[in-house]
Amino acid sequence: MSYLPLQALATGFNYDSMSVPVSPSIGQTWRERDSNNLVVEQWFWNGANWLSLNTIPRDTLLISGQSITLTNILVGLVTSTTDEIPFSINSTYGIYITKMYAALRIPSGNLSATNYWKLLLKNGSTTLQTIDVTAGDDGATTGDVRKSVSVGASYPKTGKYSLSLVQQGAPPGARSPSALIECRLVR
Repeated sequence: MSYLPLQALATGFNYDSMSVPVSPSIGQTWRERDSNNLVVEQWFWNGANWLSLNTIPRDTLLISGQSITLTNILVGLVTSTTDEIPFSINSTYGIYITKMYAALRIPSGNLSATNYWKLLLKNGSTTLQTIDVTAGDDGATTGDVRKSVSVGASYPKTGKYSLSLVQQGAPPGARSPSALIECRLVR
């Protein structure tokens, strides 16, 4: 569980230095500085890692080579597995995924426990996280369907991360599929 130290932020940082603090307590904060005394990043200790205070959203449209055209909006119907869409955070640190979101429009038909879309987060060919979009967070199985899951997992900076939407069973076609990965830097 990520513990965001709001009380500590209100009173200032526990550490303000170039070096990584030793033996921090959960919720303590650290303002990391470089050799010129400039702030590099602001961190909090979650009990296992230093996580950046700010979240970094990475969103993307998920598209397929089949019957899709981009003209400022996504037009067409996704009826098969989408292409793998790469994303990166351009950082020297790893990533700590806090939440994943999937959104799509089901114009006709209904999603079900056997016929649905699955959002995959991969590093190369290895699947790291998934969202089974059998229904939205509000129970919707048709129309605008939005699904989110809390993750709480760290991954190294190396590798090729990607997102894709994969058919499970025979789901109805989806319009305008998109995904959002909310993450923090980790060290």
